[in-house]
Amino acid sequence: MDKKMHVSTRKLSLVMSAFVFVVVKVSGQNCQEKVDIVFLLDSSGSVGEDNFNKMKQFLVRSISGFTIGPHSTQIGLVTFSPETTQFKLNTFTSSTAVQNGIKNTPYDNGGTDTHQALRYVGSNSFSTSAGDRVNSPDLLVVITDGQSSDSLQTKKEADNLKQRGIIIMAIGIGSGVKMTELLNIASNSSLVIEVNNFNALSSTLANKIHAMYCQAGEITTSTTTATTTTTTIPPTTTPSTTIPPTTTPSTTIPTTTIPTTTIPTTTTPLTTFTSPSSTTSPSQTTSTTPSTSTKHVSTTSFTTANLQDLPKVNIPFQKHTTSYGQAITIVCKVVSPRYPILEVFWEEFDNGITTRIDDKTSGIEGVTIPNPSLTIKKPMVNSTYTCKARNAMGNGSSAEFHLIVKGGLPTVTVQIPRNSTIIYGSPVVLNCTVYSSLKITAIYWKAFYDYDRENAKIIHEGEFNTAGITKANPSLTLTSPKFHDTGEYLCYARNEAGQTLSRRIPIKVDGGIPEVHIGSTRYTAKYGHKVTLNCTVVKATPPHFEVYWILETYKGKTIIRQGEFGTSGSTINNPSLTINSTTTTDPGKYTCVAVNAVGNGSSQVTVLQVTGGVPHVTVNSTNYISIFGNPVTLNCSVQSDPPHTNVYWKHSIDGKNTSNLNQKATGTEGITLQNPSLTIGKTNFAHSGYYTCFASNEIGEGISESIYLNVTGDYPNVITPTLKYTVDYSNDVTFYCKINATPQHYEVYWLQHIHSNFTRKISSKTWTSSGSTLKIKEIRSSANYSCVAVNAVGQGQSSIITLTVLGGVPKVKRQKLKYKTGKGYSVTINCIVKSEHLKILDVSWLVYNPRTKKTNEIHNGEVGIDGVSPENPSHL
Repeated sequence: MDKKMHVSTRKLSLVMSAFVFVVVKVSGQNCQEKVDIVFLLDSSGSVGEDNFNKMKQFLVRSISGFTIGPHSTQIGLVTFSPETTQFKLNTFTSSTAVQNGIKNTPYDNGGTDTHQALRYVGSNSFSTSAGDRVNSPDLLVVITDGQSSDSLQTKKEADNLKQRGIIIMAIGIGSGVKMTELLNIASNSSLVIEVNNFNALSSTLANKIHAMYCQAGEITTSTTTATTTTTTIPPTTTPSTTIPPTTTPSTTIPTTTIPTTTIPTTTTPLTTFTSPSSTTSPSQTTSTTPSTSTKHVSTTSFTTANLQDLPKVNIPFQKHTTSYGQAITIVCKVVSPRYPILEVFWEEFDNGITTRIDDKTSGIEGVTIPNPSLTIKKPMVNSTYTCKARNAMGNGSSAEFHLIVKGGLPTVTVQIPRNSTIIYGSPVVLNCTVYSSLKITAIYWKAFYDYDRENAKIIHEGEFNTAGITKANPSLTLTSPKFHDTGEYLCYARNEAGQTLSRRIPIKVDGGIPEVHIGSTRYTAKYGHKVTLNCTVVKATPPHFEVYWILETYKGKTIIRQGEFGTSGSTINNPSLTINSTTTTDPGKYTCVAVNAVGNGSSQVTVLQVTGGVPHVTVNSTNYISIFGNPVTLNCSVQSDPPHTNVYWKHSIDGKNTSNLNQKATGTEGITLQNPSLTIGKTNFAHSGYYTCFASNEIGEGISESIYLNVTGDYPNVITPTLKYTVDYSNDVTFYCKINATPQHYEVYWLQHIHSNFTRKISSKTWTSSGSTLKIKEIRSSANYSCVAVNAVGQGQSSIITLTVLGGVPKVKRQKLKYKTGKGYSVTINCIVKSEHLKILDVSWLVYNPRTKKTNEIHNGEVGIDGVSPENPSHL
């Protein structure tokens, strides 16, 4: 009860010396507006099952005034942690069904991961599939008894919900609650409530919060003008009540008016509720409140109250049996000879939860002063009812009435096994029996796995690795349990009255891979003899269903199963491996493997050595790569008992035609008894191909696997980045070429191409592994050049570089090749001379006389000659 509404304990007598009652008057008391409300209920270990039941009882009371349905208020319930949807917004369509759903909610004993719960509600509760309506306000009510495991993330998740337009109310219970976190969660401070303990979850507080639900729903649908008011009201029935005289003079009972306590809004300070034992003197209060919402509190004081002055409440029968859904009237008679009846109500007690019923409760009729009898339109569950009436002197109560409803909610029972341990992979049936006089609409199971206690797994019919979960067979069969199936299981059944859950069935999946031992870590056998490698499967839970061996050699791993490769054994009853006649292919490392539903169990490795027989010839690798001109060694190892007396190799280029190689083969080394490997000193392309190593002893010849040798290499690749150079006469020029050669080049030079049939070799003294440069000083004539690199494969040449020299010797051109003239006539033989950079120093003509076959040179100034000068090179 609010600290501002108390009466001193000094006035208490046999019944009471002061009676306080609360009337909550809120616009839309029954919350007829369409509102979608989701309760997020803390089910952590710190709450405890008794307190969890008190919270459920509190919820039932606080929603009793709602009209439930698809066109009215919808209510959903989620518990945490683990986050579990107990019922969605659109699951139930009546107040009674919602209350039954709350009563049947199990206690999970989990953690306080509020941030995860807020995220879960945002994704799973306020969604169209869960019944959330687009045109209805959304209200989330968070009830918790402790701090979140991650306060920063909790604020973030709450802010995300607020941004979506979801109004959040936060109710904190007990000393473990952190007020700043409640303020961070709630939409505003007026939607934060804190109580000292679970016992403070009273009917008064339930009525208070019911009004806040309604008001919170109006936050998003209307704008309320806040006004500051101080409101008082007269007594409920009459201004004053007079007690008739008994043995003392008559006493007029004064009426005490308590100042109005208003419903919190965004501008009011945080309201803190304490347990009923709190005592604070009443005083008049002025606060800011919406003009549509006020709470009126009236108290009346008495000096002494006699039991005979209380209402006499009687019900004719104390027990009745009815059918589910069949209306029933529980008759109640109320007599109050001296004082008028002020109120009639009933209380329902079910599953540890007491629920108040009055004339505003949906699904009932009666419960009025003229008609105190209770008519239940559609009874669903067994309950105990008490009729109560109040006059000015206090409450009168009837005896208990026990209503037995045949049908209603399903009855779900399970068999709890004495031994909850099951074997990995072995089928197990979790027996569940469901009885219902109404049609069953759904059967499912919930599993709380040990590895993820916070998130319940819902198991429906047909899910992998399960059977059953049907209306005909509600039991759950785990067809092949795995370790991750360890946890607790609950059976759920639903009919039109609601859903019921079973007790929890604990399951632990046990088992492991087989434990496998071998008799020895080393065995030796003579060539051609029998040998048994001993193996024992010491333990296998669940039993093993297969045995095999693994042989590891230089070739890789080979699986040996029963009867393969000339062996026996390798069975479930005889896991040992017997090799009936050893050969050179049998030596290696062996491992015994047993298989069960959990997995494979392996033994230690045991090594088998086979002595005697033809030589055992092995190679380290079956593929070699060598660069042209480099040496390569093809490794070969020989184990022989008796010792081998000969070694040789065979080479084939195409895999068909072969040639033998022995110690005397040209260009080779090795191929001896002590060193059977083959070394080729300088490889070329002809050495590519297939090679096989052979060794023989007195028993026979052993042969290795085939080796393929790939000799790689090519002519050097020579690239000139620049193919055209232009320089001035007498300047220097530098050419560059890039070289990529495998094998590496050992010589580089340049070629000057004088004309098509003549080149000049220019040695390069500055070449490296990556390229070469050629520098020519005081270049005087144009020419072409190329770069050449030589390796073991051959030589590679670059593209032609064209060098153009500007300036240099003059360019001379005749305009005509033939002239015709007569004796004694003058003739001019035209000549054009060009020199781009240098001055023309001299001009001359050569005259060839075919008769004399002589050539004369003509210069400027000779008799009968004009021109032939730098200014006029033509010959006149």
